[in-house]
Amino acid sequence: MTNQYRFCPYLSSGALAREIDKIAQKAWKPLGLSPGLAYLLMFIIDYPYRDNLILSQGLTLSPAMITRMIRKLEKKKLVTTGWYNGHKVICGSHSVWMKMRH
Repeated sequence: MTNQYRFCPYLSSGALAREIDKIAQKAWKPLGLSPGLAYLLMFIIDYPYRDNLILSQGLTLSPAMITRMIRKLEKKKLVTTGWYNGHKVICGSHSVWMKMRH
C-alpha cells in the first residue's frame, strides 16, 4: 500500500522536529540542562547584561517564558541577576562560561 501522506510537509516537519529534539536532549543531558535552558544560557553568555525583553526577542520566546527559564538557571546557580539603569539584567557566572567554552 502506498502512503499518499508520506511526503506531507506538515507531517514531515513534525517528524523532523521530534528527531532534532532527541538529538538536542542527548547532547545537553551530560550538563543536566534541557535544550531550551542550554540555548538560553549560551545566549546569555554571548550577550551578557541583557534584560528579559532582549532575551525573549533573541530567542523568539515570550518574556514570561524567559523569566521562568531564568529562575531555573538561577536555582542551578548558572546565572546571576542584577539591576542596571533601572533594568533587571542577567549574566552567566564565570565558571559556567568556562564550562561552556571548553
